[in-house]
Amino acid sequence: MLRIARVKARAGQRILIHAGAGGIGTFAIQYAKHLGLEVTTTTSSKNADFVKSLGADRVIAYDRENYLEAGGGYDIVYDTLGGAFTIDAFKVVKRGGAVISLSGPPDRDFARREGAGWLVRVAVWLMSRKVYAASAEAGATYCWFFTEPSGDQLREIAGLVDRGAIKPVIDREFSFEQLPAALTYLEAGRARGKVVLRVR
Repeated sequence: MLRIARVKARAGQRILIHAGAGGIGTFAIQYAKHLGLEVTTTTSSKNADFVKSLGADRVIAYDRENYLEAGGGYDIVYDTLGGAFTIDAFKVVKRGGAVISLSGPPDRDFARREGAGWLVRVAVWLMSRKVYAASAEAGATYCWFFTEPSGDQLREIAGLVDRGAIKPVIDREFSFEQLPAALTYLEAGRARGKVVLRVR
């Protein structure tokens, strides 16, 4: 989520966050509002009031409305879904904006940052060619978010939680012995917030 800040997000800019009621979306909405962004999010109609309570300024209920027909011009699109959503993000981002993806193909800087060999670099180039074609046509930047451990980021997030700027949303807790049930629940895609595995 802190990648939002890394694309030089500024207060007043517009961001589209997909799957706002999910484990990532619930955090992203609150973090984007903390940065002063105007937040639009997609979710089901049954979760519309829930994501509004997290700070979403506008909700697009995907079971009633196609977000591609609901206007665009976003400064940032936060893609948590991948597949066609990654390519379609460039249809609603404005020229000069940025698409940040957690689920799309790696960006071309990834292999360089990781010091990968030429074979991996070629593979990444091939995997991402459609995204980069869409990016070039839209005149927007593509960033792939790769989770990396960072004590500084964790301290920043902890500070935001301590100050009440962000409230963690826990959907359900499972014991370690219930791991298969937890995975089944996650795969169903109905979790609202985070699913926690209790290890004791």
